[in-house]
Amino acid sequence: MGVGTVKGRNGRKGPVMDPVTLRFDDSGLEGRFRSSWRSATRSLGFWWRAGSTAYYIIFSVLLALYDPDFSTLLNAIHLFVCLPIAAATIIAPVIWPRLERYCNPMFLGLLTLIFLVECLQLRAADTPVAYLYLFNATVIMVFTQQFPSNRLTATILLSLLFGLIAGLAIYTFGGSPFSREIPMLPFCGILIAFTLIGMFSAYNKELFVRRNYHAIQSLKLENARSEKLASDAVAALESKSRFLAVVGHELRTPLNAIIGFSELMISGVIGQVRPAKAADYLGNIHQSGKHLMGLVESVLDYTRTGSGMIRLTEEVIAPRLLIDHVTAEIEYRLSLRHQTLDVLVPDDAPSLRVDARQVGQCLANLLSNASKFSPIGSEIRCKVKMTDDRGMNVVVIDSGQGFDDANAELLFDPFAQADNGLNRRAEGLGIGLPLTRALMHAHDGDVRISSRSGVGTVATLVFPAERLVRPDEIQHTTAA
Repeated sequence: MGVGTVKGRNGRKGPVMDPVTLRFDDSGLEGRFRSSWRSATRSLGFWWRAGSTAYYIIFSVLLALYDPDFSTLLNAIHLFVCLPIAAATIIAPVIWPRLERYCNPMFLGLLTLIFLVECLQLRAADTPVAYLYLFNATVIMVFTQQFPSNRLTATILLSLLFGLIAGLAIYTFGGSPFSREIPMLPFCGILIAFTLIGMFSAYNKELFVRRNYHAIQSLKLENARSEKLASDAVAALESKSRFLAVVGHELRTPLNAIIGFSELMISGVIGQVRPAKAADYLGNIHQSGKHLMGLVESVLDYTRTGSGMIRLTEEVIAPRLLIDHVTAEIEYRLSLRHQTLDVLVPDDAPSLRVDARQVGQCLANLLSNASKFSPIGSEIRCKVKMTDDRGMNVVVIDSGQGFDDANAELLFDPFAQADNGLNRRAEGLGIGLPLTRALMHAHDGDVRISSRSGVGTVATLVFPAERLVRPDEIQHTTAA
């Protein structure tokens, strides 16, 4: 579905329309607009006909009071032709909905007939009845020009037709001459004024409706394109996730074999490894295999977060126990760099209701980063502190080179690192912090990074008060 546009002199885009007839240059768009116009004005046309008929009944009552001579042909047309036809255009669509499309043209024809009758009555009547006919003729013209289903071309044609009818009725047909109270010139002036006003009003109305319709169609088209792009992006993400999952599982099999056999040889179950140099190489193989396995696990975990597949297996665990489990895992890394870890946990620190494995992975990521970016032989601190809102923070502080604090949020972009570039000194994929944030968000918490160049970095795991379990709560749960 195309929507034609053109760029105007001011650089803005607008619909391609003929400035006189207001037709769209795109024939398909023009056809859809006309169909939409008919559908939108169907119910409004019904109420317009009903209101016009109610007014016409009131006018007929006034006519009967001021001109009670019902024996004339014109009054008979008023009562026994026009009113039944008007009533039929209201009742017929209720009984047979298919007749709705024929009722508006029929009603416009009826108004044309009534306008002719009013002009003839105006030509023949004396004051004050002539004032009544003059008023009704002008009202009919206004009603006709503002009829909901009319477009600009129809309004212009009806206005010209009404002018022709008025001229023929007043100046051609017989009857008594106008009395001096209603000269011909004011009536012609009224007719011309209402014709011009109606044409101007119809032009502006249709111009507004067409531009609004074009804008809505353009918006629908852009929404359809956006939905398709979003669907393609989701499909690409799912495809990437499946690919990474398959690759990760394929890598796990040989890695498990490498790690398992290297552990078996290091343990000495199958005999002593000689010479000593070979034992060192075997240790390197084992550590490299575990490191690669950790990278594969991180990629798989990150893939799950991107697919919304994070599942929490919650348990209540003390912060000290959680930290001890993590430090045991990274102890080898710390020993290689001759670094020390100082842990400070208050004795009255409450327990946490979390997924211990996932939170342990978050803490391990922070401690691993602190080790990588801190100098050899430095000290890393990990402490637990309570917050003013009854929450808990687990803070990791290093004395590394640091970075500009304004760029801290960039570290949470996938595959970004503080030491970016092909010649960076620290290893890793750059998904540790994005994964940590995703896991902490799953726990209703967050991770925050603050750093100063040349001073060091402070990384904080933030747990809300809802994740804390007090000792009395643990006892109450156990008793229950």
